[in-house]
Amino acid sequence: MLALDAAVAESVRRRGILRAYHHTPLVSLANVVRREGLWCRRQLTEWGDSFDDETSKWGRREKAAEFAEYVCCSVRPPMGMLKKEKRPILLELLPTVLALPGVAFIGKWSSFGDVAADQALRQTGVTWFDRMFSNSQSDWPTEHPGEFLVPRCVPLEYVRRIVFRLEDDSRDAAVSLGSAGSHEALRKLRFTVDKYPFGRNME
Repeated sequence: MLALDAAVAESVRRRGILRAYHHTPLVSLANVVRREGLWCRRQLTEWGDSFDDETSKWGRREKAAEFAEYVCCSVRPPMGMLKKEKRPILLELLPTVLALPGVAFIGKWSSFGDVAADQALRQTGVTWFDRMFSNSQSDWPTEHPGEFLVPRCVPLEYVRRIVFRLEDDSRDAAVSLGSAGSHEALRKLRFTVDKYPFGRNME
């Protein structure tokens, strides 16, 4: 694993944060395994890979370009960003992903109009991480969903569990993975079906 920011890692431990999240459409899961991680928009574009490139989710097209070298994650499940028609899945990440080098801590959705990339991408280190919470012990971000941006890639080894909303999604994922099912890192993952972290709007 990559070297961690020790101060952020200690704050994560002290707060008792046990997981973080990234969401992606079901159709993208096989590529996550094939590429051995969650890659940023710029890298996926360079490879010519198919991925969910709906730039409106960043608020505006220009902002999508500004954040193109980052992978969007959150401390809490990203309820409010999930669309049923895309059959979203949640990748539950190890909490140490928060302490990877160069992580930018936003707190609120980066798509909000008052979040400017030139400032947001400088919000690194434990001071900015701690600002996402109301006190030194809290594990609950002050602003939903506790968004943070990881530079370039979240390696597959940081994915602990794959959460599906429906049994049908879990079954279809097993089929789509195909030969990727023999991948060493994939064998370590747990698969579960749980509607709760997807939120009421997905019912």
